[in-house]
Amino acid sequence: MRGYDVVELRRRLLGLLEGGQGMTGSEIAREMGISRVTMSRHLESFASAGVLRRRRAGNATLWSAPDASARFEFPADYARAASGYAAAVTGLDPDRAAAIAVACVAHGAAPAAMVGEVFAPAIEAARRAYADGKAGRAEAALMRGAISSSMALVRGEADGEPTRHAVLMADSADGALRAEAAAAALRREGWRAMPIGDISESIDALLDTDLERLLVRARPPRGGIAAAFALSETAEGLRTTGRIVRSACRGAARGTLLCLCGPDGHGVDADASVRGPADAVHWAASL
Repeated sequence: MRGYDVVELRRRLLGLLEGGQGMTGSEIAREMGISRVTMSRHLESFASAGVLRRRRAGNATLWSAPDASARFEFPADYARAASGYAAAVTGLDPDRAAAIAVACVAHGAAPAAMVGEVFAPAIEAARRAYADGKAGRAEAALMRGAISSSMALVRGEADGEPTRHAVLMADSADGALRAEAAAAALRREGWRAMPIGDISESIDALLDTDLERLLVRARPPRGGIAAAFALSETAEGLRTTGRIVRSACRGAARGTLLCLCGPDGHGVDADASVRGPADAVHWAASL
C-alpha cells in the first residue's frame, strides 16, 4: 500500500461504502481518485483483513462495508463496542457478534485492545451466564462458538513468511478462548500464532515431551523468535501448566521464550509473567 496512508484510505473507503448496497471496484476507484489496478489491490487486502465484504452480482463484484450500523471511533468507542459484542454473544446472535468484531477492525481497533476490551469481557459474560444458571451447556457452547468464529474473521494473516512463531495453550475452555483471542491479535501483529486449545485433559508424564516435539516443529527460521504462552485463571493451574511448558522450552525446544498469563503466585520462572491475554500481546509486540 506504498504511496497511500492506509488508515486514511480505509476511513474514506468506509465512508463511501457504509449505508449503500455495494459498489464495483471501478466505481470505487473513480470516486476515490485512485487507479483501478491500485484500488483492486487495496480492496483485496481489506477484504482479507475483514474490513470489507464482497459478493457477486451477475458478472460484477460488489464491495460493501461489513456493518453499516456499527460505526466506531477508537479509542473512545471501546466500551460501546464491548457492550454490543457481549450482548450479541449472550443473546445468541453470532452474526451480529461477527459484524461488530469485523467493524472494530475496519475502524482501526488495536489488536491488543480488541483482546482486552472487546473479546475478554464477552468471554467473561458468557462464563458468568453459565455459572449463574442463566444459560445451559448447549447455550454456553453456542456462545463460545460465536466468539471463536468472530475471532477467526478478524485474525488477519501475516505477509510473507513470519519469523516470529507462537504456540498458545490453556487449562480450561474459557482459557482456550482467551488464548485464541491472543492468537488472533498476534496474527494481526505479524506472528504465526498457533492456539492448541485446552490441554487440561492431556496433562500427564508425557505431555512435556509432546510439547517439546510441537515447539521444535513450530520453530521459525534461523534468527526468528519462538514463544510459548500458557494461560490459566488460577495460580495453581498456571503453576502446573507453566512447569510443564517450561520443561519443554528447556529441552529440545531450547531457546523458546515462555510467557505465563494469569494470577500471580505461581512461582514458575518465565521470560514474562502477565495478568491477561492483552498484556501477553503487548509483551510479544515488544520483542
